[in-house]
Amino acid sequence: MSANNTVVLMGRLTRDPAMKYLPSEMAVCDIGVAVDGRKKDDPPNFFDCTAFGKTAEIIGQYFTKGKPICIQGSLRQERWEKDGKKHSKVKVVIDSFSFVPGDSSQSFPDSGDSPPKIRTADPSDPIPKYDEDEPPF
Repeated sequence: MSANNTVVLMGRLTRDPAMKYLPSEMAVCDIGVAVDGRKKDDPPNFFDCTAFGKTAEIIGQYFTKGKPICIQGSLRQERWEKDGKKHSKVKVVIDSFSFVPGDSSQSFPDSGDSPPKIRTADPSDPIPKYDEDEPPF
């Protein structure tokens, strides 16, 4: 049996993208995504997501809190220890994303109001690791 770690989520950003850069100058963008439940009465699910490189830069440039987004990526469990207690958190590492049509407030500066072409992550690019002495967020 082969393992498969792929997730596709469509929802809205719960906060503005948080951009930062690694010492290697690679862009990192952290976002939160709320995905509605299957039924009206189901509560939404909240996911922390991280993008790297050009994907991160585009998300940071064109998205804000409340904007819809569709992402594809993989799950990664991060573990750390703080004050003698072990902690863990599952995050989504974004491989690619799509602009969700139908959001009339979405505008794309300097591009004639059409979304930019999306660059997906190169599978040969390694996923950078966070400093193990610091929490992953």
